[in-house]
Amino acid sequence: MLFREEIYGFSSWPLGSVIEEDEIPVNCRFDEGTQFHLLERRPMPYPKSYEDVYQSREDADIRISVRVINCESFDEAKEHLAGYLSQCTAFRLPQVTEKMESLSVDIAFGAADGSGKAVYAVRGKAVVLMRNIGRKAIDLLPVYGALNERICLEKNRLKGRE
Repeated sequence: MLFREEIYGFSSWPLGSVIEEDEIPVNCRFDEGTQFHLLERRPMPYPKSYEDVYQSREDADIRISVRVINCESFDEAKEHLAGYLSQCTAFRLPQVTEKMESLSVDIAFGAADGSGKAVYAVRGKAVVLMRNIGRKAIDLLPVYGALNERICLEKNRLKGRE
């Protein structure tokens, strides 16, 4: 835990989420009409969690991974994010929360060069980890924005069913 506190300022992270808490897990994907096409969905070793692998419809060399880990609480989500960040020992990811304030993010870290080539974020009780995995890398901040819109739409649709 000392590593996380020193490098990523874990103790200064928000105590509560700015996102309305609900019991609906994040389960969303890009669909037709987006710039990405789903290659596969892989389960992860956490309940209600998955990794999606996408390829750009315009350039086969652009591929991204989107991991979503649904947690029981905001605190658990922060712990998961801290765990992933502590694995980034070769470089330090800067905090990009301010850049992403309009995107329903509580805490976010991005690529060390500020390019948006990786985005690790906590959104309420979910951890969203986006990274480039293809031969070409793109800025993932706008991609996260598009995914966030889909998450909000899907959660609102599911709330309407209750």
